[in-house]
Amino acid sequence: MSLNITAASMEGVNHGPYLPTPPPTPAVPPSSPASPTSDGPSGLPTPPDSRPNSPESGINGPTAAAAATQATVSVAASQAMRTPRRPTGGSVYTPVRNFSGAGQFKRCLRCLRNVPLKCMADHMKVHNMEGSGSVLVPEARRCANCVSKHRECRVKFNPSEKGCNTIRCRCCLKYKEKCDFRSRYHVRQVNKLTIHPAL
Repeated sequence: MSLNITAASMEGVNHGPYLPTPPPTPAVPPSSPASPTSDGPSGLPTPPDSRPNSPESGINGPTAAAAATQATVSVAASQAMRTPRRPTGGSVYTPVRNFSGAGQFKRCLRCLRNVPLKCMADHMKVHNMEGSGSVLVPEARRCANCVSKHRECRVKFNPSEKGCNTIRCRCCLKYKEKCDFRSRYHVRQVNKLTIHPAL
C-alpha cells in the first residue's frame, strides 16, 4: 500500500520547533597590514611630508629650525646685554679721544677771563695780534665771515711771528669761527711765510 503524503495532509501535524538555517557567510580575505605609503581605509598614497611622525613632515622640521633660531637669537641678545669686563693685569682702557680738557677752564692773565682750555691757544693769538699790531686787509680780499658780518678784517703782517703762527684773521680767532683764508690760499707751512697772502 503506497502512502501519498501531500502538503495539504500535513497541515495539522506538529513538526516541533522550526530552526531556520542561517545564510552562508561570504568569505572575507585576511586583512593585510597597512602599507607605509597608505593612510586609512582608502589606501591612497600620501606624500611623505604629510604623514605624521615623519622626519620630512612639517611638524618636526620647522619646529626644530625655529627652536634653533630662537636659541641663537637669545644667545646673541644675552651677549649684547652683557657688560664688558674691565681689563686686568695693570692694563687700563683709554678712549680714542682725549677728554682731559673737556669742561676745564683757565684764567687768562691779560683779560682776567675764564677761557676754555681747548680754546686757550687761539685766545692768546688774539692778544698777540692786538698787542703787536695787525694790518687791515683790503676790501676785496677780506674773509667771507668779515664780509657777511660787515666788520674789519685784520691779519698779522708776518704770520710766522712767534706767538701767532696762523693766517686766520683776528675776528675769526676771537669769535671761534672758521676763516676761509685757510681754504683759499692752501697754506701748509705757515712758519715759512714772511707776508700774509691776503695782503
